[in-house]
Amino acid sequence: MKKQEKCLPLTLLQSISNKYPGCWNSIEEVRKNMNWPTWCYIPMTYCRRIVMMAMHEKGENPNDAKAIVAGVLDGDLMGALASWRGSHEPADKILLARYGRESDLIWLLNNPDWRVRAEVAKRGIDGDLDWLRSDWDWRVRCIVAEFGRPQDLALLQNDTDDRVRATVAACQKS
Repeated sequence: MKKQEKCLPLTLLQSISNKYPGCWNSIEEVRKNMNWPTWCYIPMTYCRRIVMMAMHEKGENPNDAKAIVAGVLDGDLMGALASWRGSHEPADKILLARYGRESDLIWLLNNPDWRVRAEVAKRGIDGDLDWLRSDWDWRVRCIVAEFGRPQDLALLQNDTDDRVRATVAACQKS
């Protein structure tokens, strides 16, 4: 098996996700009702607040200087990663699809870029292929056919796009 490449932003993202479960949902919830300039993805103070609340819930000493510094650094890192994670750049989202966790892949299913959805299809997480099979983009349907289960091929056989039917036929031969 080929050794998987490391992606530093994803490694950091997973570290913050493990340390502060639910932080990304909190950030997305606040962004829905944002009342700050559009150039700002999320104020750092909000991310620091998430970290400080988590520290409080864990019963950490609020007067411990090391814990406060670590919390501020984690909050700043969370803010930077939030904008990277929510970036509209397909390259970032493709990396996330390629190296991310299942919860990240499920989040990426709603991405409008066909390349990202194709990367999710390649990973073949159960349920993703069912949703992607009806994708409007023929390239995604070809990826589903190529990496899908036998039932995916059977359903895609009747596809209206010749390119998809050709991919299905090639997959059935192999």
